[in-house]
Amino acid sequence: MSEYDDLNRRFTSLEQRFTSLESQVHMEAGLRAAVDTDLSALSLRVKALQQGMQAIADTQSEHTRILGEHTERLTRIETAMGEHGRILGTLIGGQETILALLNRIAPPEAD
Repeated sequence: MSEYDDLNRRFTSLEQRFTSLESQVHMEAGLRAAVDTDLSALSLRVKALQQGMQAIADTQSEHTRILGEHTERLTRIETAMGEHGRILGTLIGGQETILALLNRIAPPEAD
């Protein structure tokens, strides 16, 4: 085999390898583009989830604030109800005393 044939064979081999590498580079470029697209879509989904989580956190904070207000109001109502109960007990006791005194002064007539 001559030196020329050897060089020609090596050149042909290199051309084939180059063609194969070129094809692989194009394929990898397509894959990188697909990865970029997927990452972009994933980024949008993560952002949407973060916004949803923030909305839930905001709502939960608002509900916690409202629940605190309701708890304070309920405590005030319970306190007022207790006072009203004591006052009502005093009034009922006074009413019973008045009725007893009236019954002593003017006993109810028998039917």
